[in-house]
Amino acid sequence: MWLQSVLAAFAGDVWCSKRHVAFWPWPAVVFGKRKPAATWSDQRFFERLLKPGDFILATADRSPLPNKAISGTAMKHLAVYVGSVHGRRSGHVIEKPRMAAACPVNNASCHPHAIVHAVSEGVLCQDLGELLLASDYAAAVRPWAFPIQQPRIIQAALDAVGLEYNFDFKAGGPEALYCTELGTHCCRAAGVEAPPTTLMPVSLLGLLLPLRRYREHVTLADAFFRFPAVCSTTSCRPELWRRMRYGSMAREQILHAPDAAGGDHDEHT
Repeated sequence: MWLQSVLAAFAGDVWCSKRHVAFWPWPAVVFGKRKPAATWSDQRFFERLLKPGDFILATADRSPLPNKAISGTAMKHLAVYVGSVHGRRSGHVIEKPRMAAACPVNNASCHPHAIVHAVSEGVLCQDLGELLLASDYAAAVRPWAFPIQQPRIIQAALDAVGLEYNFDFKAGGPEALYCTELGTHCCRAAGVEAPPTTLMPVSLLGLLLPLRRYREHVTLADAFFRFPAVCSTTSCRPELWRRMRYGSMAREQILHAPDAAGGDHDEHT
């Protein structure tokens, strides 16, 4: 992990794990050893406003060589907030997570604010802070509209833990998933219409050669702003919208989120 952290700090497009070294595996994003823009205040707001089954869209792009592969987008990563889970902690990972109604005080095997997301090591369950406090921008959206859909999204995310990362970005899952593919997978499991895909190059050759064989229909993280926004970090300021392929939609969603009207989070309005 130390090597990945070093690489992430200097080149946002480089991933490596025990089995893979990839130089352009987007729409993934790496979170390196650096000072992010998200704060502990942001974390407290997210913990208060999030509900299990919400999606968190995030990016970390203040490294010297930020991820520029996805032009016209601001968010590069998606995580599913699953709330309270039971599981054994191993380093920064929660192993074999199971849905929990609530976490009793002083119960080391219960984790009250957990997420599931796909990174180069595979689909992992971690604490919310592992994602949020390594991000520059983050916003949460609520894909479920009916109570019956909420537990289906959560269970689909938990069932995906342990799958490999989809470095090919081809919709051939669920044996392997990339970050936003996890979101569409959970949407389908809950009977929620997933956002539209975009035909994009998925390799260095795809950027150099305009051939269909090097392009795939991928789901961009910004596309999930079709769902109502719940909250965002204070770093989500107006200049962010100009970088988004879905900028006007994202701006309206974030500015009408419950946290946009008051408290410390009125800065980003």
